[in-house]
Amino acid sequence: MPGNTDLELSLEYVRDCNSGQLLSSILTWIDATKPKALRHPLGFFVVLLARVQDQEWRFHVWPKGNRVATGIMSTIHTHDKVVESKVLTGELCNILYSVSEVTEEGLPVYEVGYMGDKYQHATSTALIRTDRIFGYREKSRQKVRAGEMHRIESHEFHEAVVSTAFMTCTIVCMHSQAPGPIFVLGSKGEPKEVVFRREECSSETLKQFFVMS
Repeated sequence: MPGNTDLELSLEYVRDCNSGQLLSSILTWIDATKPKALRHPLGFFVVLLARVQDQEWRFHVWPKGNRVATGIMSTIHTHDKVVESKVLTGELCNILYSVSEVTEEGLPVYEVGYMGDKYQHATSTALIRTDRIFGYREKSRQKVRAGEMHRIESHEFHEAVVSTAFMTCTIVCMHSQAPGPIFVLGSKGEPKEVVFRREECSSETLKQFFVMS
């Protein structure tokens, strides 16, 4: 990490670099720059590391113990970008789903929208229920351990299952945006619209997760 304030961020470098070294570099960068983290609706914390051309680089932290979900009805969702992620500590299971539109016996589909920059605390997230119903089935699952990478294509339905028994951290590159809405599967009986803001977390609070782990 050159100069203690600049992270070296490229997919080639991240693939080849030792996970412990990457984590140490990111934590040193957090000490130097003191960024804010936002709690993702699924309960983990997101730090925006950099925007580089069409790439968004993020640091994800799933603290040990129970995690609070906000405003989201399901863990199965899509992204409008390719997601490439490396586990730095802990592990996760990434599950991919085949999804098809059905007329009954499925789940409602919500479209995700952001009222501004999603990395700003003041920005609201809106989940709007569509008129579509989707059925789904598991297509594949991959356990990803520290030092390993996985990739999710844009608009592919997936979920990450992360144990609460230990902390898990990843570095994530989102790139190659593709046209089309972001979706999340809902649950029957949920409201037509859900709007919320992401909770902000200081860098000091974020660092405490590492002390407690």
